[in-house]
Amino acid sequence: MKISVVIPTFNRCHLLAEAINSALDQASSELEVEAVIVDDESDDGTAAWLETAFAGEHRVRVLVNGRGKRPAGARNTGILAARHPKVGVIFSRARYEQDETEVPYMDPNFECKLCYASIATEDKDAVVFDRSYFGHLLKYSCYFNLSAVVMTADAARQLMSESLHIAEDFKFWVRLSHEQIFACLKVPQIRYRSHSANIPFKADKDPAGIPHPCSIRTA
Repeated sequence: MKISVVIPTFNRCHLLAEAINSALDQASSELEVEAVIVDDESDDGTAAWLETAFAGEHRVRVLVNGRGKRPAGARNTGILAARHPKVGVIFSRARYEQDETEVPYMDPNFECKLCYASIATEDKDAVVFDRSYFGHLLKYSCYFNLSAVVMTADAARQLMSESLHIAEDFKFWVRLSHEQIFACLKVPQIRYRSHSANIPFKADKDPAGIPHPCSIRTA
């Protein structure tokens, strides 16, 4: 099995190593991992730092957007560049949990179009939702974090709307849930940092147009 882990970033140079290494550490004799880092026009020396810190590491690929493309654009850049049949996206301030077991959706025997979220059939490792999850998302919105999601490359390549500056992933999940089956792992896989630089949803006054001056550009 092979998986591409996309890590979009903007001025998170001091956090990137943990995110990248947590993805690479999932590799095994049965699992090939590549980390695709998308630098969304950072001005903190991210690209130069990556070239030095991961020099010679063939599993790490660094892409630099020629212009800032914001959250959806940075993620889409990485998704389109992914070389493997499964795609995961984690924020640069997140990391995969490290313990004695592998992340279940990185198990070569784990078969699911898109993994994450909570309603229908249970097995040992996950809750697998039926088609009603589409309606559940519309009614209750999205309560899961993009950093914890892994999906097949064909699902990922339906891409997020770059015209939206917030909630761009919610529209993406709604579209996918209309066509794909979602599942939620029972055990947490990601440790996520929350800090003062995170901008809440209500901070963007015009989500479909010009962003609020304080809006975050990417993960």
